[in-house]
Amino acid sequence: MEKENVNLQEGENEIARSKVHPAAFIIPLVVLIVGIVMWFGFEGASDLFMFIAVVLMAVGVWQTIVGIGRFLMTRLVLTSERLVGQTGPFPRKEIEVPIHHVDRVEIKQGGLGKILGYGTLTVTARGEGNLRMRFSQITGADSLGKQIRSTMTARSKQSRATRVQSE
Repeated sequence: MEKENVNLQEGENEIARSKVHPAAFIIPLVVLIVGIVMWFGFEGASDLFMFIAVVLMAVGVWQTIVGIGRFLMTRLVLTSERLVGQTGPFPRKEIEVPIHHVDRVEIKQGGLGKILGYGTLTVTARGEGNLRMRFSQITGADSLGKQIRSTMTARSKQSRATRVQSE
């Protein structure tokens, strides 16, 4: 989702943009490297040991491929009016939630996430059924979550002021 693909409405501004953090590759690459070391570093080992090495390499390759897809295809864009998200690649999901429908924003960061600047952002919104969107390993999840909350507050104050003026 490039900037030109987010169709901003009249009077709408882009506030923040985020994507999957490169740290999403750490665990898949470690698994792949362990499998490779087991395969090439212990020649003549038992068949079971070599089977485990092959499984680790296959899992590492698969998770790296999935991670590349997530890295390239997951985007979050916060505007003054809505939150737009795309996740993918398998399965591909696109969401667009008006900011006044967002009820709650949760941010979770582990120790490594705090150090490297990523986390999991969970957004709960109302509408047709309750919607719960979870975006894992998002760059700057803490600041994006705070910006969403700030935008929710500003939008709420704007709605109240408009209602008061119309009365």
